[in-house]
Amino acid sequence: MKSSDYEVHDPRFRLLLQPNAFLSRLTDECLWAEGPVYFPATDLLIWSDGNVKLSAQ
Repeated sequence: MKSSDYEVHDPRFRLLLQPNAFLSRLTDECLWAEGPVYFPATDLLIWSDGNVKLSAQ
């Protein structure tokens, strides 16, 4: 994902980014989504699209 695909609203956020980090778009079908939260011990990513809980491994 290119940096033009997202906005940083608080410049302090950039201090949290790793130089070699990258973003991947998981879906573009949500009107509103919450999360995600990642559990590295189980390699599990969970997020919510409001009423339906979604997860990916």
